Amino acid sequence: MLRGARRSIGVLNSRSAMDSLNRINPLNPEAGYVPTPEDPRELSAALRAGTISNRIFPYLDWRYKERGRRFTKSDSAWLVWLTRHRRERVIEQVVWLRDLLSNRGMPSIILETHLRVLFRTLTRSIPEGGRYGSLAVSAQQLQEQREKQISSQRSRQLAADFVGELGYGSSPLVEGAARLAIAAVADEKVGVKHAVKSLEGWIADASQLRGSDELRERLTPTQRGVLDAESFPQRWRSAISRTIAKARRPPDR
Repeated sequence: MLRGARRSIGVLNSRSAMDSLNRINPLNPEAGYVPTPEDPRELSAALRAGTISNRIFPYLDWRYKERGRRFTKSDSAWLVWLTRHRRERVIEQVVWLRDLLSNRGMPSIILETHLRVLFRTLTRSIPEGGRYGSLAVSAQQLQEQREKQISSQRSRQLAADFVGELGYGSSPLVEGAARLAIAAVADEKVGVKHAVKSLEGWIADASQLRGSDELRERLTPTQRGVLDAESFPQRWRSAISRTIAKARRPPDR
C-alpha cells in the first residue's frame, strides 16, 4: 500500500538510535532503516493490516505491484513503532506521511483507511495494549481534513455522477476509481500540491486497466467486455477528468 522513505523524525535523538539508521530494514531494504516493533505480535498485526488494506484498495497492487507491497510492510511496521511516542508526535508524522504518499499517487483516504485497519488489527491481537488509540485519532483527523474540503455527502454524489456518466453501471472498480479521484482533489485543496497530478495520469489511462491481469481476474465476463469496448478509453478518461473538475469547484456551483 505505502511507499515510504527515510524519515527525519525528532524522536530518534540518541546516538545509538541515530547509528541504527545505517542498518538495513529487514522488511524492505529499499526503505533504508526505519524502526520496527520488537514485539512479534505487533509485527504480525502490522503485516496482516497491510494485506487487508491492499485488498480494500486493489489499485495499489495494480499500480505499485511487489515494490509497493514491500513498502506497505515497512511503513506499517513503522507506524506501529511510532505509537510508542506521544499522540501529538504520531499525528504530526502521519500528516507528513499523508503528504508524501498523496504526492506520489496515493490519496490520503488510503492511509486513513489503513490506520483504522491497523488499529483494529492491533487491538484484537494485543487487547492489553493501550497506546494504539493514536492511530485511530490520526485517521479521524485525516478524515476531518478531507471532508472539510469535500463533504462525504458531496463525495457520494460526485461518485454517483461518475457512474452515471460512464454509463456502464456500478461496480467496485468504477466507484473505487471515483473515490480516489475525489479524495485526491480534497488533498489538493488541503495543500498537497501534486495530489491530483500524480494520480490522474495513471488512473485515467484505460490501457493501465486493460493490461492488468490481476484486474481481469476480478471481473465478470460482462465487465471484461465493457473494458475491451472500443469506446471505453475515451469515455473513461473523460469521466475521470470531468469528475475532478467538478470536485474542484465550490459546492454551490
